[in-house]
Amino acid sequence: MKILAVIVILALSALSACQREIDFVLDSNNGTDSTQTGLISRYQSTHRPDNFDWHIMDFRYDSDKRLLTRKMVFRIKRPDGSITTEAGSFQFFRDATGRVIRIGSDPDTASLQFYVNYVSAGSDKVQSLVSVRKQGATSKVSDSIVYFYTSDNWVSRMDFYTRNPATPDLLEIGGYELYTHDLDGNILTRKVYNGDNATGYILGITYTYRYDNKPNPLYHGTLSIPFLPYEWLFHSPNNMKEQWNDYTSPFVPDDGLTYTIDYNSLQKPVSYTKSGDTSNITKYFYYP
Repeated sequence: MKILAVIVILALSALSACQREIDFVLDSNNGTDSTQTGLISRYQSTHRPDNFDWHIMDFRYDSDKRLLTRKMVFRIKRPDGSITTEAGSFQFFRDATGRVIRIGSDPDTASLQFYVNYVSAGSDKVQSLVSVRKQGATSKVSDSIVYFYTSDNWVSRMDFYTRNPATPDLLEIGGYELYTHDLDGNILTRKVYNGDNATGYILGITYTYRYDNKPNPLYHGTLSIPFLPYEWLFHSPNNMKEQWNDYTSPFVPDDGLTYTIDYNSLQKPVSYTKSGDTSNITKYFYYP
């Protein structure tokens, strides 16, 4: 689905950082504020047998333990041996009630901004996430996501709007996704529909997830909804143990992943590996 790639790529490229910000990410555990004790400080993955490529996310919080910034570094070793490093940042701006209303870069200089709208003035339910690109003195909506909810206030559907090159002044639905949850709010199934209003929407894949019964340190409550739509480890209050992929096409074999998680004495995850990929490891670090 085109919109899937669009939002993730735009977010990283438009919020890209300079080398000074890369250094900040790597040093973010210094100068810890005691109010952050126990919160996740870093999420770090390696992706090659030589453990060279890595993906780091660092987290900082305000004095109320609410997420303030998330900074990212991706380092990739190319086939020719060259090294590419990309960095980006998210900064969360809140209203007087503490709800996130805008997501920008840190420092707040990126041309792309994300605006979070709620169903009402007193609600924590996100109605839409709108990406707006500044172009000189003007701003233009790039794309948006609209959210729907179950009676239990879990997200049941996301509609993804993007610009059609044939009608650049209009946003059109490029696809949508349907969700079911367990009683704890974990996403159990995710159905991805691709297409458009003219030709109709076709189910492309159904994901099924299973979880442990321990708190997920990457879960940030209602903020997890607009965090970024495709970072699925962020979206459920427990830690993912299994992901199964059921493809609609009869020509694509179904597959899946299982996660082996190690926990510390406080029953917080400290690392995990994926099935068939034990040479690579993802680690969690916490503020002391």
